[in-house]
Amino acid sequence: MDQQKRTIEVVNFRELFLQQLQAGAQAWQLELSPAQREQMWSHFTLLQQANQRHNLTRITDPVAAAWQHYLDSLAVVAWAVVHSRPVQRVLDIGTGGGFPALPVAIARPDWQVMAIDGTGKKITCVQEFISALQLANCLALQQRAESWSPAERFDLILMRAVKPLEEALLLAHHLLNPKGVLAIYKTDPLPADEQSQGLAAARRLRLTTLSSWSYQLHQTDVPILRQLCLFEAAAK
Repeated sequence: MDQQKRTIEVVNFRELFLQQLQAGAQAWQLELSPAQREQMWSHFTLLQQANQRHNLTRITDPVAAAWQHYLDSLAVVAWAVVHSRPVQRVLDIGTGGGFPALPVAIARPDWQVMAIDGTGKKITCVQEFISALQLANCLALQQRAESWSPAERFDLILMRAVKPLEEALLLAHHLLNPKGVLAIYKTDPLPADEQSQGLAAARRLRLTTLSSWSYQLHQTDVPILRQLCLFEAAAK
């Protein structure tokens, strides 16, 4: 009976997860095929297994994960679609358990996504996830952004960690292509001092501040308010 109960729970968790993904994607007018949603569920399953050995995430509830990990990650895809932003090369700095890199790579197979993190065990897990999911457009490397000089720069850089805005800009700006965009995931609204320091840093680094992209995560009756803080590199 215990095994049967666990099987029923897994099926129910899967359905809840897929339903929430679909609801959130539709609200943002994002197209996620059933196969893409299943891939995200597969990643979540792998993440939970790896989480027993490594501290990759505190979010284990499937509904919370669907919103706070997967749909939150996909906010940048919604922004790019609405603004018809051309993107080829994407970099996720500090990917942790694969966010936002893997959901973005699944949703946009036409984008080439690279995920980096300075912690070897995390990158090893993400590499295993990429292999298991057969994501041909995604690559994970153990690397620190501040000391990295890749052969090619990036059209879109994602940072979903908790670094202050100024620190994030200083860490990542040198990796942008001309007219490339740095998207930093933050709560909405930002603390006033963090915003003012970030804007001052952007001016020093010759980054144009774009209008932020605000969105809501409807996991519960009280939505979580989020935003992408967006900065564009100068043209050549």
